[in-house]
Amino acid sequence: MYGANCRALIALHHAVTEEKPWHHIATFQAMNAGGGDFAKARYWGLVAEQPNEKDETKRTSGIWTITDKGRAFVLGRLKIQKYALIFDSRCHGFDGELIDIVEALGVNFNYQELMQWSSNPTSNGD
Repeated sequence: MYGANCRALIALHHAVTEEKPWHHIATFQAMNAGGGDFAKARYWGLVAEQPNEKDETKRTSGIWTITDKGRAFVLGRLKIQKYALIFDSRCHGFDGELIDIVEALGVNFNYQELMQWSSNPTSNGD
């Protein structure tokens, strides 16, 4: 888990409401966090993707929600192992130290600023 994943996860945390629990990945790509980066959070159980039942020409739905585990991680209530061991698009376990979201964000992102900025999606980030 690293900064780009966490940045998108924070944005999803703020976007999900009881009235609108699912959001399209384009919301998070606009934050410069690519879909592939964001989708990796599923290996830790932090997000879930809605099944693709509408468009057989697309591999996935592109519609995501944050899980309870994902919310706990974003809010600093949960630590996860740093690395997911992925082979053939399947998670085969985890490795590395336990980290919280601030550690996963690294030095390139400020947790407090992202939590504030993400709660105001009309902001330009300044």
